[in-house]
Amino acid sequence: ITSGISCCLRQVSFHPQCVSFLPDVAQFIKFKVAFMFIHFVIRMLFFFVWFDRTGTGKTRVLDALKSQSIDLEGLADHRGSAFGYMPENPFQSSQIDFENSVSIAMLKALGSPAEEGVNRRRVLVEDESSRIGKLIVPSNLKNRMENSDGIVVVKESIESRVDVILEDYIFDLRKRFVAVNGGDQEVGSQLHREFCLGALGRCQKRLGGVLYERLRETMESAFQEEQNSGDLTLHQVWIASLLVDYYDKFYDYQLGQRESKVLFSGKREEVIEWAMTMNQPSAD
Repeated sequence: ITSGISCCLRQVSFHPQCVSFLPDVAQFIKFKVAFMFIHFVIRMLFFFVWFDRTGTGKTRVLDALKSQSIDLEGLADHRGSAFGYMPENPFQSSQIDFENSVSIAMLKALGSPAEEGVNRRRVLVEDESSRIGKLIVPSNLKNRMENSDGIVVVKESIESRVDVILEDYIFDLRKRFVAVNGGDQEVGSQLHREFCLGALGRCQKRLGGVLYERLRETMESAFQEEQNSGDLTLHQVWIASLLVDYYDKFYDYQLGQRESKVLFSGKREEVIEWAMTMNQPSAD
């Protein structure tokens, strides 16, 4: 166990050779070490959980705050929703590899010894459900997120959010499908279209029959119109409806339960600017 912890403290993944037991026992020990390490580190950090409506562009925030945030979706190789599948890594990592990666990310978030005037490092973690694709967020981390030290809210206009979804799930995701199919544009585009329709289907029960049928019809027409003329108007229509009529309702309910803990709210750039200062020494 000590060897396993030492490996993590050197910011490398646990390796089977760290434990000289039989494979099944070693696997169990690795799980326990990762769990205990996460439990240890979360007590040394201030946890700020950020809430954001779908499409606010959290990846852009994470890119700007790499040393002060933990990207659970990035570590899980999944974007966290019904549309979150990444074609270049269809099976995601194993649960233990995910937990090891979370441990190392938390270690990095600790950084160097706290600066004078900073008692504990502060870290931003996006509010997540218990599952990210097939992977489960460690229970001790999930509990800590639910009992965070504060909430940061990212706000963006519906127009901006639609643009982000277009970029991430229509343009970027299609490129990924094309890339994993040897650059075949026709095959990749068809698989991307089928995936999006299938992802919408997985939301059917929560959407309800009427809204689902309307969204599916609009999505099918959107892909056809884009192929025929390059017009993205119908994509914008179904995306806006899915955001407002589906995802925003869950967001509003969840935020309503924890609104008293909101520390800061603002646009992406404002949240980044605020977060950049959260580990600076306090002025006397």
